[in-house]
Order: sequence, then C-alpha cells, then structure tokens
Amino acid sequence: MKNLVFSFIIPAHNEEEVIADCLDSIKNQKVKKNYEIIVVNDGSSDKTKEIIENLMKTNKKIKLINNKNGTSAAYARNRGSEKAEGKYLIFLDSDQTLEKDFMKKLNKLAEEKDFDSAAIRILSTKPETIFQRGWHAYRKYNKCAAMIIRKKIFDKIKFREDLFYVEDDVLFEEVKKKGCELEESGVLVYHIDPKTFKDYLRQRKWQGRGLAMKIFRLKKYWAVRHFVPCLILPLMFISVYLLPIYLFLFWIFFSIKSGEPFNSFWWTITDFFGRYISLFWFLVYSVAALIKGKII
Repeated sequence: MKNLVFSFIIPAHNEEEVIADCLDSIKNQKVKKNYEIIVVNDGSSDKTKEIIENLMKTNKKIKLINNKNGTSAAYARNRGSEKAEGKYLIFLDSDQTLEKDFMKKLNKLAEEKDFDSAAIRILSTKPETIFQRGWHAYRKYNKCAAMIIRKKIFDKIKFREDLFYVEDDVLFEEVKKKGCELEESGVLVYHIDPKTFKDYLRQRKWQGRGLAMKIFRLKKYWAVRHFVPCLILPLMFISVYLLPIYLFLFWIFFSIKSGEPFNSFWWTITDFFGRYISLFWFLVYSVAALIKGKII
C-alpha cells in the first residue's frame, strides 16, 4: 500500500461478540488513509473467522491470517507483525475499541515527531458491573498502556512466545533497554473489562499463571510481593482490626489517586479477595513447574 504508516495487529481467539466492534471503531475513524488492519484468527472455534471475512467485503484494509490451532497472543502478534507493511505497529486486543479521533491524533504525532515508540492510554468501556467499575478506577489510577512501536525496532525484539500474560511488560522493558523513549501519544482505547463473576475468576487465574511466569521463567522473585496482602486474614488471629484498617486505607489511597471513590470501593473489595484466587492458581502452576521442571 502506498504511504502506509500504521499497521494494526489484532489477535483473535473466539471473539465473535467483540471483534466487529473493534474493527468498526477503526473503519469509522475520520482519517481513513495510511493504515492497514491485520487480524490473526488464532484457532477460533466460534464464528470469529466468518465475521471477519464478512467485514472484509466492505473494508479492504483488513487482512486475515488464520492459525488452525490456538497458540497465544504473543505468537499471534508476532505472526501478524511479520506480514505488516506499516512503519509503525499498533497492538490491539479484540475487546478494545478506538476513541473517535484516534487516527487524527496519531497522525499529528507522527507528523510532529519521528518517534520510536509511544504509549496508548487504556480506559474501561462503559463499566456496568462491580467488577468493571473496579477496573475503571484501577485504569484511572494506574494509567494502563498499550504500545505503538516502529516496526524496524520491534523486528529485533518481538514478543516472547514462551510467556503468558506478562509478555507486554517484558516488551516495554526491552524497548527501554534499546534506549527508545516512550512518547505520550495522547490517544485512547477502551477495553471491555471482566464483566461477570466467571470473567473475574478467569482473569485472576491468568494473573496467577502470569506471576508464576515472572518468578520461574523471568526470575523476578520480587513479584511475590503481590501476595503480601494475603497475610492479613491469617494475622487477624492477632487483631480483628487489621482487615478493616487495610481495606479503608487502600480505598482512601485509590480514591485519591483515581478520583473515583465509589468505583475505588469496588476495586478495593474485588482486588483484595482476587489476590487469594490468584495465589491459589499461582501455587497450582508453581507446583506444576517444580514437578515438570518448567512453567506451562
């Protein structure tokens, strides 16, 4: 494609409920030039592939890569990047949508600065349930980010395909090691966070597995600090006031940082008990790693 600057890379595994919204949010941008969309259908068993193919009939910018078997987000993103023709790669998830002026802002940044990498701010999409409201407060505080990166730089790094859940963190670290300054792009994407209790349990399971990856594969033993609050319940045998004091202070801290006191309450509750769920799965994967000699 002539004058191609941006390549959207989107992995999709059983995303029939959200993939159309994601792709439409790109198609509906006011700036409709200088980009392509590469969707990697990663072994979906639902109607994801059919939905993408239908959208391709009216959107010639979409390219589809089909993997017969599900692999991982890192694998799918790497394969998508290999087919990309743009100067910059933009990694999106299937359950994310772009803000209305995303491409307008991004083009302005590219015109003003010849940057190597830039951060995309991630916010929650229309939080409804207590789990999503909690995530909304967390994202407001933590400034969650995705990355835009120059393809020539990414080709020398790529996502580590032996990792799960933490591959984004490692990519950010590798970019910094290359001496690349992460620009603030000023652009936003909206993410559909865990909605139901089932979604909440699955996300915490992923987190437990990801933390096991950090410790056993990356040797980042400090990651175990995530479970320090889990000591509070056992210590309540010493003082029953420890839990309410911790929850109150945590809530005040997040309320001030996020500016979302009501939603911060839900994050305080769901995060505290979620750590025990993550701890359980962390121990499951850790024992499996000790038995098999590797984390899976």
